[in-house]
Amino acid sequence: HYKGERVSGLDKRGWKEKLMLPHNYMHAVSGGKDGLPGEGEWVPVDTLLFDLVHDPCEKLNVIERYPEIARTLIDLSEEHKTKFFSDE
Repeated sequence: HYKGERVSGLDKRGWKEKLMLPHNYMHAVSGGKDGLPGEGEWVPVDTLLFDLVHDPCEKLNVIERYPEIARTLIDLSEEHKTKFFSDE
């Protein structure tokens, strides 16, 4: 998952976990009307880990339960960032 050249999340094919790295997202404060957008605010998100098999709606952060999986996915995202977005 990308925001420009910044990696914001990672899900590895064949894995049941999805990692979301720290980023900001637009949270709706009020709905729009007559085709105009509603109000929103940018909200920071910390590192999150979801078990997509048991929680496909991504409601429960399991990062404290599975820190080794989170570490593996964070390392993979860093490798990806270095490989594809290095200034060299």
